[in-house]
Amino acid sequence: MLLSVNRISKSFEDRAVLSDVSFDIGEGEIVGFLGPNGAGKTTAIKIILGLLTPNAGEVYIDGLNVRTDFEKAIRNVGAIIETPELYGYLSGMDNLKVAARPYRVRRSRINEVVEAVGLSEQIGEKVRRYSLGMRQRLGIAQAMLHSPKLLILDEPLNGLDPSGVLDFRMLVRSLAAGGTSVLISSHQLAEMELMCSRLIIIESGFIVSIKTLKESTGESDDIPVHYRLDVNDAARALKLLTDNGFSAETAESGLNVYMTRLQSAEAARLLVENNIAVYGLTAVKKTLSDAFLEATGKRRRAKKK
Repeated sequence: MLLSVNRISKSFEDRAVLSDVSFDIGEGEIVGFLGPNGAGKTTAIKIILGLLTPNAGEVYIDGLNVRTDFEKAIRNVGAIIETPELYGYLSGMDNLKVAARPYRVRRSRINEVVEAVGLSEQIGEKVRRYSLGMRQRLGIAQAMLHSPKLLILDEPLNGLDPSGVLDFRMLVRSLAAGGTSVLISSHQLAEMELMCSRLIIIESGFIVSIKTLKESTGESDDIPVHYRLDVNDAARALKLLTDNGFSAETAESGLNVYMTRLQSAEAARLLVENNIAVYGLTAVKKTLSDAFLEATGKRRRAKKK
């Protein structure tokens, strides 16, 4: 694994911010890091980057311990935390030149990342004249300069217009295809659904869910979801399905059946063999927003008990 977060905990005074947090990210993965405000996302990211020391646990980047081998470990990482740190009195190009010095990055590489983030026309302007979206693009360029193995981006979509969001999505996919791992913290769930292959959900300092996108939205073959079933004889279909172990109930336009994708084929076969006409069988797809609210809601309900 390129990134291994192993049972980290962090408290400020007597307030626990992170509790026994663990997760891994492999090479070329795009992973979403989701959670409500105050859930502990930024604290976890700062610990991964060595900017905060955990009270317990360890972080490894490409096999290197961030606490005991910080300089070697962090050379493999590019990051934006909250707002990119930029010099307003310098041009975009000069900001990148300053950021490139510790890594001895060539001018050709700087030009390459400028083009990749779509700032070629504005790179000579003073950063104080940049819009928020342009600053975000420049921050992403800074993080990419030294071709890191791991990119950690905290709210990278802030200020980006729809065109900028699309460009960012394509850029992240291209980086992942080349082997770069990307950890993205964002509140824009619809966009995360389009970008990420796996999702980590944190609430109140606890990891409440680590699933692939398909698992989170119920698209996996072996995860039950709700299906709408339109048949010519709902009463007979309901009895037949429940007698054969299916979880089904009547609905306004037919039946609701809770089953896996593989079971849906068996249900259709069973109905047809018993001379019940099937007019429609449609999975009710769960959105990432639904999955997020479900995961965080479970944690809140558990705390109340």
